[in-house]
Amino acid sequence: MKIRPRPAFWRSISAALVLLIPGCGGAGGDDPNVISGEIRVAPELASEVPRNPLLIIQARETGSGAKFGGQAPVVAEQRVRNPKFPLRYFLGKLDVKSGRGGLSGSLVISARIIGDELSGDTAKPVALEGRSKESAPGGRRGVDILIQNKVPIRFARKSRRRRGAGSDARSDRLKRPVPAGTKVSSAKSISGEITIAPALGPPPKGGVIFIVVRPAGRSAGPPLAVKRVANTGFPMRYRVSEGDVMIQGMPFEGSVSVKVLLDGDGRVGVQPGDLEGSVAKPVPVGSTGVDIVLDKRH
Repeated sequence: MKIRPRPAFWRSISAALVLLIPGCGGAGGDDPNVISGEIRVAPELASEVPRNPLLIIQARETGSGAKFGGQAPVVAEQRVRNPKFPLRYFLGKLDVKSGRGGLSGSLVISARIIGDELSGDTAKPVALEGRSKESAPGGRRGVDILIQNKVPIRFARKSRRRRGAGSDARSDRLKRPVPAGTKVSSAKSISGEITIAPALGPPPKGGVIFIVVRPAGRSAGPPLAVKRVANTGFPMRYRVSEGDVMIQGMPFEGSVSVKVLLDGDGRVGVQPGDLEGSVAKPVPVGSTGVDIVLDKRH
């Protein structure tokens, strides 16, 4: 499954465009390609909002006839990083999925909050959700949403597939060379030991360690998996498994790169003094003995 996050440039100007372009979310509110409203979080869930939240707003078709694979298809989607609630939202033309004519027909608007990237809250397999009380056609204003449900995130297990030409190619892709000294097991995890290069001096006390796993060859976009642990001293054993994946349903498999960041203040974002290290070459999921040396100081 290929994940394509919405480009930051378009995310940031999407709401502005529907306000500035005549007929988009204006006083008349009759543009069939705009739906707007306010998103609030129920008071009892305010403490559950991740420190670095990602808000996903979606418009889906209603009616059993529109369902695909047990779930109605997404007509439009907008992602907002670090939102402030209550949030005024606008779904417009730029948010419509490819192949969709626009925000037409009867739609249900939903809002979902998850932890974003390296947030410590991503370790909790829980999302906060809410949806519009009634279906809304394009052009509707005041489609408010109250996020009041706490929903477990279930990570799909790998299903058995019949072998064929496609599975043979996939098998060959996963059989990449393993770095010397690395053991491979059948478990869907990666484990090893974290140490600090002597040249960096005495190991720092406190702080938080982020272990970031990405598909081999990718240096940007959402990580495949992230684990956040307290710095309890070095050397330190670590293990990242399929329970740490970032996106629901994303399989934890294939060849990956592993990077470790020792963050002094425990917050997302590299600060002066933070330490970093990574594996020299990609390793397959299931590897053990994937040792990492923190050898870079920011």
